[in-house]
Amino acid sequence: MKPRALNEKTNHKVLFVSNVVAHVKAFHIPYMKWFCEQGWDVHVISNAGEEDELPYCKRLYNIPICRSPYNLRNIIAYKMAKKVISDEHYDIIHCHTPMGGIIARLASRKERKNGTKVIYTAHGFHFYKGASFINWLLFFTTEWLMARYTDVLIAINHEDYARAQKFHAKQVKYVPGIGVDVRRFSPNGNKSAIRAELGIPENSVLLLSVGELNSNKNHQAIIRALAKLKNEKLQYVVIGEGSERARLEALIIQLGLEGKIHLPGYRKNTAPIYKAADVFCLPSKREGLCVSLMEAMASGLPCIVSDIRGNRDLIMPKKGGCLFNFEQVDSIVSAIQMVASDSLLKKAMGSFNSQFVLRFSSKVAIETMKRIYWNR
Repeated sequence: MKPRALNEKTNHKVLFVSNVVAHVKAFHIPYMKWFCEQGWDVHVISNAGEEDELPYCKRLYNIPICRSPYNLRNIIAYKMAKKVISDEHYDIIHCHTPMGGIIARLASRKERKNGTKVIYTAHGFHFYKGASFINWLLFFTTEWLMARYTDVLIAINHEDYARAQKFHAKQVKYVPGIGVDVRRFSPNGNKSAIRAELGIPENSVLLLSVGELNSNKNHQAIIRALAKLKNEKLQYVVIGEGSERARLEALIIQLGLEGKIHLPGYRKNTAPIYKAADVFCLPSKREGLCVSLMEAMASGLPCIVSDIRGNRDLIMPKKGGCLFNFEQVDSIVSAIQMVASDSLLKKAMGSFNSQFVLRFSSKVAIETMKRIYWNR
């Protein structure tokens, strides 16, 4: 069934669906803004609180979509979403996150027959090289089944895009992530002021990570590598907050790295902090297409990252940085030694990244999505 023609009515409506409202705030506001500028009504379904507000959103439906596929509350969420979708008759439904995608696609089956276009963006499939058998069994099977209710399945990295070809969505598209505002992140800035604020010695080599303190982000791997290096000039800052803070703090004490590892917490504005760093580190076990890595590249930083899906799309070995095995501390040690000790190499890699990342800019991502929304 073809999508409803956009000239059939003047009051067009688009629905964004995600299981957490923070996901919408972090990634989808530019697209919501663009729809508003076209005169569309923008609605959102998410697990939101009464205090949550979204710019450019005419209606925010608080529906209790749970992250776990085993949570029975998702049955309630499905029924609530189905009623909203049936009542509103959307032109486009763009769903995100695994459970948000499942519930939205199931709930919109009838409306698809009436011309609603259903788009699902996979921000990193939960089945990937190295994932558990349970992940493959559950999530691969689910995505294979859900694809039949999908007009456009979007992958944001090349590994997922290749796998998505096996599914039976009407179209499978590659979009280079959600985009990064390259104008906000640039190599220029006051390095000394930020270092002084963070308590970093001016003559040190500053390694930086930006991301939630959780097991997947794997910050402990960089900490263990620094313990093996025993290089007094190296300092490491991790911007973020999360459930692993206590464990990381205990590990820092255990390895005798107090004063060298800094956990200053969450920062809303990270752009100045990238400018204070010398090298960006991303030791994650799993990524789709990491926004903080793109921000670091736009900031002109060389990057040492885990050799995983998504990261391989962004970092060209020996040109923009190094790829390492996140399970092997010695691999990380070698990457740090190669990049951190060579000022000319750092500069060359940073310059390469600041140009290479332009293909992942917000402008490119938004223009690509416009063509998909407009069915061109």
